[in-house]
Amino acid sequence: MTREQLFTNSIEVSVDQLIYSQGFNKHKPAGERIVTMAEEAAAKTARLIEPAFTFRRLPVDHVDYLTVNAGELQLNIGAYSYLLEPAVEMVVYLTTIGSKLDQEVEALNQAGKFAEAYWLNCAGILALHYVFKNVRDLTEKAAHAADHGVGLDISPGTLIGWRLADQKKLCSILDYRSLGISITSAATLIPYKTSSGVIGIGPGYTATKVEPACKYCTSANSCWMSRIKKRAKKASLAQAF
Repeated sequence: MTREQLFTNSIEVSVDQLIYSQGFNKHKPAGERIVTMAEEAAAKTARLIEPAFTFRRLPVDHVDYLTVNAGELQLNIGAYSYLLEPAVEMVVYLTTIGSKLDQEVEALNQAGKFAEAYWLNCAGILALHYVFKNVRDLTEKAAHAADHGVGLDISPGTLIGWRLADQKKLCSILDYRSLGISITSAATLIPYKTSSGVIGIGPGYTATKVEPACKYCTSANSCWMSRIKKRAKKASLAQAF
């Protein structure tokens, strides 16, 4: 088992990527007002976020129908537990941008500044994705060093069949309190813009890049991040997502 590691990073949200995430591009350019709101949201995000993540690498001991045993964890992943069958180890992670941005979004909504609140919220989601990129990059490097491949990024509550309750188990092996994270009795993470998940590493995987498990996600038809990733494949911003 690899020792837990904690990281904090400075994150700067790209105005171009933020605008692009909302469907604007060279064929559908954003107007001056949109650009101004995106610039203000990106600048405010840089002041408000406290990006951090933590992870551990655990040996995968056994995978069967519905469950995965890894170190001290027994995860009730459900029918898609087979996604971890090729894994000899897995990365368990938490990412966050802190609570200040969400508090500002709420304040803007309360003041009736709904457009500003919307753009700031979108910038916060993008910032959280940037934090996850650190986890993704470290996972890919670890797999490459072992001449292994990587699995999909899967998370309790979003992977079909994997109940949110298992988020408590992931938190139980991570020093989440050091990141200012708490978890409710219903297994919801606070701050809101916090995420958890696992990624498999093993010789049985053919992929060298960690991809989201969009095909198996409970929000597959409503996730705007999923939509922009599909569009990004044909654009110069593909690497951003």
